[in-house]
Amino acid sequence: MKNITGLLLIIVLFCASQLHAQQEEQYTMFMLNKLTYNPAYAGVDAPITLNATTRNQWIGFDGAPTTQKLSADFTLSHKRVGMGLTLVHHKIGITNKINFTGSYAYRIQINEAYLGFGMNASIRYQSNNYRDKRLFSSTDISMDSSIPTEAETAFSPNFGIGIYFKANKFYMGASLPNMLHIHNTKINGISIPLENNHYYFMTGYHIKPSKILVLSPQILLKYVNGAPLDADINLMTTYDDKYKLGLGYRLGGNIQNAYGESIDLMVGLPITKVTFFGISYDITLSQLKKYNNGSIEALLQYRINKSKPVNSINPRYF
Repeated sequence: MKNITGLLLIIVLFCASQLHAQQEEQYTMFMLNKLTYNPAYAGVDAPITLNATTRNQWIGFDGAPTTQKLSADFTLSHKRVGMGLTLVHHKIGITNKINFTGSYAYRIQINEAYLGFGMNASIRYQSNNYRDKRLFSSTDISMDSSIPTEAETAFSPNFGIGIYFKANKFYMGASLPNMLHIHNTKINGISIPLENNHYYFMTGYHIKPSKILVLSPQILLKYVNGAPLDADINLMTTYDDKYKLGLGYRLGGNIQNAYGESIDLMVGLPITKVTFFGISYDITLSQLKKYNNGSIEALLQYRINKSKPVNSINPRYF
């Protein structure tokens, strides 16, 4: 039975190193999922924005992370107040998580720019299924007291803060979505955290070399205590205020591989005047490339802009 204990610990450590201690879900198209990272972003872009996102990471690798997310954010009080709701289902290995978050943002206008301050409150349900058929051992599981014989479940509340600045051609934000450091269980006397503090910093700038072309370099920095600094770097090209084509690079990987975690390809286009579809594919660079077929992510966005009639999809550079 010690074999299964060692296997579980190896899985935890391996995923931590590959995902840089990532306990939260990650998105290649982070520029379209900013509410997940920063509560101060709520209601920034349009009176009403609805997002549906799904992500399969490391396709073909059994137990790899999968994520489904629904979010809504809207503006109140002449763009000064924003509200947001997010529901996320995240699964990795034998761990299943459901997280519901409510966000509030208040913005101050500075000339033509906005400086927003945000906070959120969340409740998370997490379960670890030790009866998963993929876990096996040469001895009966009931003979090892270090491994639970039933699924472990827990609910945990949390709170977060963020700041977000947006000008005409530039944005910058910093956040701590989960301020509380919550511990849930112990393995061999070691306390395993249910939630670590994740710090995020994002920024981007758009350049318009012609009337129909916009270039938007962007970066998302991610830090978790005890892990190296991680980053998503990408360049998004918008053509004719409608069509998007992006190339990204994610740091990470492992000590033996200095090439990073992935190279990311992104494509987006309007379906109707108010709906937008985006899809990305990550080409794995780490040692896991031998065992998976990359990662795929898709997003469907519905946006309503009441301020003026919409003739085409709103040019969401950020």
